[in-house]
Amino acid sequence: MIIALRIVGIFLLILAMFNLVALAFIDTGMLISPVAVTVRYSLMALAGIGFVLIRKWGAIVYLVSLTINWVSYYTLYEGQGSLGPLWLAIPLPLGICILIYFAWGRLR
Repeated sequence: MIIALRIVGIFLLILAMFNLVALAFIDTGMLISPVAVTVRYSLMALAGIGFVLIRKWGAIVYLVSLTINWVSYYTLYEGQGSLGPLWLAIPLPLGICILIYFAWGRLR
């Protein structure tokens, strides 16, 4: 369980770093909200660090980030702009939430 959390943390860190670096190379005028994108991936990187260190605050940051992402998707982006069907975006975060639930007692 702990190894799975660390793997998720490394995955989140790599994904966040690639996206934050990509912000330097794209025209941010094409984005609806560059600040929202920066906050989203910064929180993802912070949650990844928390998962790698096996800390409860990493799980809390991930859950807060997930909530912010879904709220901003429906308010800021008005439910548009998804790269794929939304049902594909639900299983992975749900799996991570289930992993957090079962590993909560082992987190420091």
